[in-house]
Amino acid sequence: MKASPAFALAEIMVAVVLATVVMLGLFAIFSSTFSFQKQGSIKDKARSGELMSLESMSRDLEAATYVNSPSSSTVSDQYGSVLSGCANFDPRIASILGTDGRIDGTKSVHAFAYCVDSNGKLWYFAEDNNTAAQIPALCKPATPYTCVTLTATGLPGGVPAPLYQSAPVVLAQPVSLDSCGTSCQNYFRRPVNVSDLVELHYVVGTSTSAATVNTGIAFVGALR
Repeated sequence: MKASPAFALAEIMVAVVLATVVMLGLFAIFSSTFSFQKQGSIKDKARSGELMSLESMSRDLEAATYVNSPSSSTVSDQYGSVLSGCANFDPRIASILGTDGRIDGTKSVHAFAYCVDSNGKLWYFAEDNNTAAQIPALCKPATPYTCVTLTATGLPGGVPAPLYQSAPVVLAQPVSLDSCGTSCQNYFRRPVNVSDLVELHYVVGTSTSAATVNTGIAFVGALR
């Protein structure tokens, strides 16, 4: 019986080359698919952070009766990296009547604060408080809030609002200033002589998957 001839060296080399080409092609396909999925995930995360932060800020600003930061001004636009305020509070009531400033004395004050830290994280803090001695300092602190103090100690006094009992929430990251030129000096802006408007100027995500927010949100109430 005649034995089958062995594969020649040239045939083996051709087979190896063809297998290598096929493997490289498959690797390129899988790598491209993975890269596409990763970019899609980054974009989805950025959009999710954008929508979550906008929804939360809209809810708080629509209910707000006082916004402490950025402050309003009749001289110039006011900017800040902290957006803070309260619902059911007006400092004029505290000043005129000598009370804790609550509009409805039977209900708690809802305090909120948003800030962007040095690592590009957009934080959210919230508290409900009905302790008369703590409310004025909570809603109109003598020293304006900074992100450093907020992330270190949170809002002073009170208890966390029901939805955020465990800890402050990071709504979005990474966050950076949007490309609004010289008109944008910080993340939050209150235009001069406009007490019921807050503009948000930030980008969520990286340069390849950014979601830009540049929105004026009107809020109701006695705002000064």
